[in-house]
Amino acid sequence: MPTYYIHIKGIVQGVGFRPTIYRLADKYQLKGTVSNTTDGVQIYFNATAKKSSLFFNDIKSHPPSRAVVTSIEIQETEKREYEGFQIIDSHGGKDRSVLLTPDFAICDECRSEMYDSNNKRYHYPFITCTLCGPRYSIINALPYDRPLTTMDTFNMCPDCQYEYDDIEDRRYFSQTNTCPECSIKLSVSGQSGNVIPISSVIQAWKQDLIVAIKGIGGYLLTCDATSEHAINKLRQKKNRPSKPLAVMYPDAAMLKKDLEISSEAISELTNHVSPIVLTRSKKTPGTGMVKAAIAPGLNQIGVMVPYAPLMDLLLHHFKKPIIATSGNLSGDPIEFRNDRAMDNLSEIADLFLHNNRGIVVPQDDSLIAFSPRHHRKIILRRSR
Repeated sequence: MPTYYIHIKGIVQGVGFRPTIYRLADKYQLKGTVSNTTDGVQIYFNATAKKSSLFFNDIKSHPPSRAVVTSIEIQETEKREYEGFQIIDSHGGKDRSVLLTPDFAICDECRSEMYDSNNKRYHYPFITCTLCGPRYSIINALPYDRPLTTMDTFNMCPDCQYEYDDIEDRRYFSQTNTCPECSIKLSVSGQSGNVIPISSVIQAWKQDLIVAIKGIGGYLLTCDATSEHAINKLRQKKNRPSKPLAVMYPDAAMLKKDLEISSEAISELTNHVSPIVLTRSKKTPGTGMVKAAIAPGLNQIGVMVPYAPLMDLLLHHFKKPIIATSGNLSGDPIEFRNDRAMDNLSEIADLFLHNNRGIVVPQDDSLIAFSPRHHRKIILRRSR
């Protein structure tokens, strides 16, 4: 039987492409291999000409939802017989043309699991799956595989390994897979004794304290967005007297109490990119958000909703919007290492919430706006 080769380029790693290919190969009863390489995804398989065409067209028509395919080609190649279909180890190459996959916001399925008291990942602040979680920020080298990311220091427990190996599971080949048994750890600095990280942050916000939180792309400086005292303290300590600050809301429903926001903006806020969106504020905010202190003299505010499960949990319990601005000194890049954050932000933050998942590439949040007449998206800052 002839052997065919398919090469796929674009944003095709860390989006569930190999599991998708595996399932399609099973559908067509094909034998062969699929792997990540430094120039994309490569597939070798045995098939008739007719079946190879059906397989190829199915891949083109039904790529993973997060993938961006820039090219896909098929050709007959040197004949080789395969036994079964396998996802094989990734390998490098001279051509390093694969596009880096961005970090993805928490998906609906993971959010649902995180609030299901019967789920083993109930309230687990680093829940991820094949479709969501950090990618670009944790990559040490290409191709994208766990040993080449900062996840390489976390060994999966038997349950997570089973999910990772099970073709029917949503976490099949999810490189960021962990759970409370093999978890990424939170730690709090700035309080003595035995402290519960989530509760400590909530209490600090209620006391008008500033909390530095290590997120997906680096540290955020946060405080209660309904407290003028807390906001002014943050401005003074960060030497940011008038520049507008971003506000993070627990969800889109609460956000509508303060903002005149379009359906297009809501869709952008809640998709898998989850950027900051610049939008018009109401004259009287329904949540108590202090508009004059957040964006002095302006009628627009940059807002976002939690894109990381940790932030989703924190705001779910706080039940109010917070200021969420880059964790850096004026003029410096965002802090992303635990020790450096402690050294450089200790004069600003009253409390630090760290975690032990490393960040390779720090990044701020993307910022977009919509044109007033035609509601066309304008990218003001492209980042996370």
